Amino acid sequence: MDFPLKSNFYSKWKYNHHQINKIICVSKTVEDIVAQNLEYPEKITTIYSGIKLNRFENSVNEETLRSKYQLNQDSILIGNTSALADQKDYFTFLRVAKNVINETESAYFFLVGEGKLKGEILSKIDSYGLQKRIFITGRLNNIPSVLKELNIFLMTSKTEGLGTSVLDAFASKLPVVSTNAGGLKELVKHYETGLIADVGDDIELAKHVMAFIKQGDLKSKVVTNAYEYVKSFSSKKTATQTLEVYKSILRE
Repeated sequence: MDFPLKSNFYSKWKYNHHQINKIICVSKTVEDIVAQNLEYPEKITTIYSGIKLNRFENSVNEETLRSKYQLNQDSILIGNTSALADQKDYFTFLRVAKNVINETESAYFFLVGEGKLKGEILSKIDSYGLQKRIFITGRLNNIPSVLKELNIFLMTSKTEGLGTSVLDAFASKLPVVSTNAGGLKELVKHYETGLIADVGDDIELAKHVMAFIKQGDLKSKVVTNAYEYVKSFSSKKTATQTLEVYKSILRE
């Protein structure tokens, strides 16, 4: 994750142990953070997490959400497929949803996942009076199909090592609006592979969502760029690079 290592004796001993040959990080952001606590930062390397690209390339739109929630084809579906955890900052997500719903009657928001914050999130949705516009689906097993059905992917995390759910969205040709938390800014390049805003900035995030709703040419450009970009984040590449690290250590 993109937060500092603990500064206690055990943590320092563990990460600086003389038998450690290499420390693999999932993003450059995490690498920079870990390096601050190491006596020999040259031991660090970054290998980006990858995804199984064909899982998304071969998926079909099963209309799971539109059917269950009785939404027509003109409805704009905006969602996220992460656990309902504190780091995902779904309370910013809800504020973004409220702002967007004030702008358009066509937008519906989906939290596809489960977690211990579900009760608090539902209470906030109730307080906004948006029970018919924001939905928690629980855990769904057909994520590639669900992503095909969404129109915009919204990532509001306040901490993130990398953010592989964004890679899933890229592979599904889904436009992404994201915060600049942690490794997300290495994936979502503003106006190139997505639109990005500061952590907690629901106003700017909502503006970006509306930009994708209103500007078809922008959406098309970003989706095309992101789809090409994600091809370099295959799980096979991650495995190959990780194997090479082990081989290089054995050769030493």
